[in-house]
Amino acid sequence: MGEFTRLMARDGHEFDAWLAPATGTPRGVVLVLQEIFGVNSHIRAVADGFAAAGYVAIAPALFDRVKRGVELGYTPADMELGRGFVLQLKEEQLLRDMQACINVVKHSGPVAAIGYCWGGALAYLAACELPVRCAVSYYGTRTLQLLDRKPRVPVQYHFGAKDKSLPPESIEKIRCRGSGRRVPRLRRGPRLQLRPARRLRCRRCAAGARTHAGLPRIACRRQRRQGTAHG
Repeated sequence: MGEFTRLMARDGHEFDAWLAPATGTPRGVVLVLQEIFGVNSHIRAVADGFAAAGYVAIAPALFDRVKRGVELGYTPADMELGRGFVLQLKEEQLLRDMQACINVVKHSGPVAAIGYCWGGALAYLAACELPVRCAVSYYGTRTLQLLDRKPRVPVQYHFGAKDKSLPPESIEKIRCRGSGRRVPRLRRGPRLQLRPARRLRCRRCAAGARTHAGLPRIACRRQRRQGTAHG
């Protein structure tokens, strides 16, 4: 079970991060990147699941630059509030906060960035700009805004085949932009109508992390969350 710890970014900004120590000797590090709902109970449970499987997991509270302690639910009002927080953040701020997390845990082994929705796009950004060994993006709709960047490490993508927020033509754009790069994996779940994080299996993302970052298999139990939010 993790707990919040206070970190400082290079620009002096202090923020919280959910830090879950590995069970036993660390097998590597997972940088867990939040949805637009903050580091809520769902994201904390995901981080704790990675920790139980033997990985140091850290989830930065990226909204702390706007408002501290944000934990939203999945109502339309929560979604609107979360999107508003995102609009107030600058890319360089997000990169500094993610880098601060990496600096704290990098002694525990290679780092994989894994993100969900907004965090999925941030995982892609980390693959382009930060010293991670690989990235895994779950339904990262905002990745489309970053396709002019070139990932420096392999990226694995997961989408819900029936998720209307990211239509097939958008997924194809991501696939095509990966052509010729070290971005080898794109998966779609045929039975998932909404967000895959609600029925998340960590085994597939672990396969990519193991292959490309030297991380062993992450045998994480299925994580669930209730609601129908897109974040």
